[in-house]
Amino acid sequence: MNTLDQSSETVYIVLVNFNNASDTLECISSIQNIAYRKAHILIVDNGSIDHSFQYFCESLNLTSLTEFEGLQVGTGLLQHNESNNWISATAIASEENLGFTGGNNLAIRFALLQRDCKFIWLLNNDTVVDKDSLTSLVSEHNATIGANDKPVLVGSVILDYRDRNTIQAVGGGRVGKLTGKISHPLRGQSIEAVKRFTDKEMPDYISGCSVLISSKNLRTLGPLNNSYFLYWEDTEWSFRCKKRGGDLVIATSSFVYHRKGSTSHRYPLVGFFDNRNCLLFTQEYHPKYLLPTFISRIAIIIAIGLKHRNWQLFKASIGGVWAFVLSILGRRIEDPRI
Repeated sequence: MNTLDQSSETVYIVLVNFNNASDTLECISSIQNIAYRKAHILIVDNGSIDHSFQYFCESLNLTSLTEFEGLQVGTGLLQHNESNNWISATAIASEENLGFTGGNNLAIRFALLQRDCKFIWLLNNDTVVDKDSLTSLVSEHNATIGANDKPVLVGSVILDYRDRNTIQAVGGGRVGKLTGKISHPLRGQSIEAVKRFTDKEMPDYISGCSVLISSKNLRTLGPLNNSYFLYWEDTEWSFRCKKRGGDLVIATSSFVYHRKGSTSHRYPLVGFFDNRNCLLFTQEYHPKYLLPTFISRIAIIIAIGLKHRNWQLFKASIGGVWAFVLSILGRRIEDPRI
């Protein structure tokens, strides 16, 4: 067994939940089977209206109730099935939906105050993980970092939850500068394709579905950008890392199985945040391509609207572009579903 399993480097595993307790609990169950021994599961219930926080407290036996930043917190211990040890678990109840960025950042602030926090693993709650997934992430990080202090983001191979032999993404995706369109090298191919992975397929960003960072690097790099709320925040984080001389790395032996879209299927909202944040990202990191990206986005929105006759999506997508023009950042959209 890898020597990292015996290490004292505690990893805080962050799961952000929004009205989806069943997926979150399945993810936690898979974490209880990982080989890595020093883990602390940190759940943020992101303003759910289905009583998810109470359900976590009951299902996970989180009996020690305290507060953090004025929010209710439950803590407890879970059985680690690969050893005689226990995995600590904490759930924080946010009173509102802070988005993917705000929910993760709330957990990050909590984790960085803990003395034992050496790494933070941002993990989508609609995933299950392979036994060696975390061991591989930490091992890849430590092999990359060496004696350097530069920030490193480490991603996993993301596979389809239902067809576990099929690739969704190897680490993350690529950004088309002229269109802002995201692509994923090797997507749809068999897991065997990972063996042929080369620098030519290296993504531009590490997906927020599964990304590991050391607490030391996180203090230097900073948290996710709350201006994004949802979508493109992982892209911005990765480009910020590279801008500061850091590296993006993929642990090709770390496998995460993802139910794509199970918590983000409300398509008009996707249209709003995807379009606004694409332009926001382009303005900061590819400013000379902002005009062609802006034109391309408008053209794509019109084409999709005419093809699918989904006028709610059309309206929300145009609203996202307009929000960018007006510099409306963060959540700033009144919709009872978020």
